[in-house]
This record gives sequence, C-alpha cells and structure tokens, in this order.
Amino acid sequence: MKPPVQHLSSPEGGLLLRERASADARIRRLEEQLHSAVREKETLLREVHHRVKNNLQLISSMLRMQSSTAADARSAQFFDESQRRLKAMAMIHEQLYHSHDLGRIDMGEYLLTLTLSVLRSYGAPCTIVPVIRVQELYLGVESAIPCGLIVTELVSNAMKYAFPGQNPCGTISVTLCCLPEARAKFCLTVSDDGIGLPSGVDPETASSLGLKLVGILTEQLWGSIEIRRTQGTEFVIVFSEAPETVPHDGIANTSDHTL
Repeated sequence: MKPPVQHLSSPEGGLLLRERASADARIRRLEEQLHSAVREKETLLREVHHRVKNNLQLISSMLRMQSSTAADARSAQFFDESQRRLKAMAMIHEQLYHSHDLGRIDMGEYLLTLTLSVLRSYGAPCTIVPVIRVQELYLGVESAIPCGLIVTELVSNAMKYAFPGQNPCGTISVTLCCLPEARAKFCLTVSDDGIGLPSGVDPETASSLGLKLVGILTEQLWGSIEIRRTQGTEFVIVFSEAPETVPHDGIANTSDHTL
C-alpha cells in the first residue's frame, strides 16, 4: 500500500518545506565554517613558512658577515658552505609560501633555482654549463629538503674539484625522475664530466663533511647511492617517497634546462 501523498499546500507539506529549508541552511553554515577553517589553516601555514624562511635567511646573512671577517681561508670556506646549506632549506619554505599546494614542492623549479644559486655562489664562468632535467613531479618537504641538500653538496663538490686549472670548462648535470618500474621510487643523479673522483672516495668513509652529509641524507631518504667513474663522476641515488606525494598523474613530461 502506497503512503498518502502530501501536497505542499497542506499543513504537513508546509512543515516538510520548512524542515528542508532549515536543513539546507545548516549545511550551508557548516560548509562556510569548513571553508573558513581551511583558509585560516592555509594562512597560518603560509605564515609559518614565511617566518622559517626569514629566520634561515637571517642566519645565512650572519654567516656571510662572519665569513668576511674569518681569520683564514679554511674558516671562511666553512661559513660559506654552511650558508649554502641554509639557503637550500630556505628556498623550500620560500616556494611553499608562494605555492597553491602547501604540502608539496615542484622539484623542477626548485632544483633549477637551487643549482643556479650554488653555481653563482662559486662565481662559475660561462664555460661551466649546467644541465637540469627534472620530470614534472612533486615531493613532500621530508624528501625535498634532503634532495636539495644532496644536490647542494654534490654541485659544490664538482665546482671545487672536478675542473681544476685557470680556465675551467665542462658540464654539471642534475636529473630527477620517477622510476618506471615503481610508482613511488625516484632516481636523483648529479654528474660532471671533469677529472673524476678518486677511486678510494666513498660517502660512507669519506673524511670531508660534504660527502658524509650525502651519505647521511641518502639514508634519511631510505635510499641507496652508487658512484660511477666512467666519464667524470656520477652520483646515482635511488630513494622512495610516500604514495600521496607521487606526481598527480604518475610520470609527466621532463623539463630540460641547459644554460
């Protein structure tokens, strides 16, 4: 037996309309409150990234001032290297502050800006050519910062040792791609075509702080590192990333920058 049809003009129909209108109004208020909470959270996160970036830049400026008054070249080099590491971290927070996505980093833009910044800090001549090939992918801060520090150390290492002589000439390459056989695995490669790394040098046993940091940061990424010495030096680092920070549509196009 079908239930009786209630006409909207009847008292029961009018009550239903009022209840529905009241429910719709409550839903709209809840949606407005949720949107307001999300906007407030985004504003707070942007402010946090902005303040962290400013604090890191302040420390970097203090190190630069200290470097200019250092008693010897070795001390000045220590301050300069620390300043580059801080700048690599500050760039992450600068990019997040201006980004629509507050949780992930556009690695193509980040590694291009970072590599050029390191080269400028060494006064790299135009005969040192940077080549940056990075797929259009995004990583979380927990992976982006170690990647940035690794690139900073290895590009710095290439600038200091790969091209000796008065007129250095060569190529420094940085690549980052998603491995086709595994959705959440990535390969970071930093290479140069210089004189090559000595055969006995290993990040796990190296005496230099920079290469030690590369080994430590690779472990932080739950990754592995391979050094190839066929033509110059090539560091190949394979690491994993949480599934939620994999590129939007898997593997995307690769951006290639040769400057």
